[in-house]
Amino acid sequence: GRRRELTASPVAVWAQRAGLPLCKTNRLDSNAVELIRNARPDLGIVVAYGALIPDEVLTIPRLGWINLHFSLLPAWRGAAPVQRSLAAGDPPAWSIMRVVSQLDAGPVYRQGTLDLGPDVTGGEALTALSTEGAVQVADIVGEWARGVQHTPTAQQGTPSYAHKLSRADGRIDWSQDVTEVYRRIRAMTPEPGAWTTLAGQTVKILQAGPAQRLQVVGADKEGLPGRVVVDEEGVWAQCRDGFLPLRVVQPAGKTAMSARDWARGRAHRMVFA
Repeated sequence: GRRRELTASPVAVWAQRAGLPLCKTNRLDSNAVELIRNARPDLGIVVAYGALIPDEVLTIPRLGWINLHFSLLPAWRGAAPVQRSLAAGDPPAWSIMRVVSQLDAGPVYRQGTLDLGPDVTGGEALTALSTEGAVQVADIVGEWARGVQHTPTAQQGTPSYAHKLSRADGRIDWSQDVTEVYRRIRAMTPEPGAWTTLAGQTVKILQAGPAQRLQVVGADKEGLPGRVVVDEEGVWAQCRDGFLPLRVVQPAGKTAMSARDWARGRAHRMVFA
């Protein structure tokens, strides 16, 4: 949370209330492996674990392990599938797969996409996918408990990878098309955050759009990517082929404010870098 205090996850809270054994660990060390082995589980379930499970652990549950991953595998294997897929223009998606030794490479039991509209952010998509994914995992586990058999299908196509995000991934390149810029801002909101610079100072772009207000006018050879335009309709940032409406920004050392309030009284010529 904002106070940087560790809080229990919903799974941990539920387990504690139900009186179930709970093991909290950030890696599968020998103690954690022994706890899993002693539990003699029928099935292991992984959601956003972020690390490979050793072969000796994969063989412990009678039915193996399944993983809920937020992409249409084999697309966007890895640590940041929600943000990477949104930035690329792919729809929010989920897959339930069998866990194998290789990263997100196991055969898939089921997968699907969510239609969350053209303005969804990375944080909003993650929340929606978590809810849908929980329903899907509970459904497939319930079917197994009732004796329904599922045969996973090998992943088809060329894999792509969603590498771990850094602050640099949030930097806006105004020389890109306006639709690309808007996708990146949405994908990187709220983490790691979309940002640019003005006169050497960081400016966070907290809200832009919506999609229906993007102005695509074609590549402007005389235009200046990053140029800020203020008119009666709002505040706009120039991209390669059009203008992106800015709604909420946060200058360095200040609180979030509307783009119009931020632009009011500033120098006539402003260019993001």
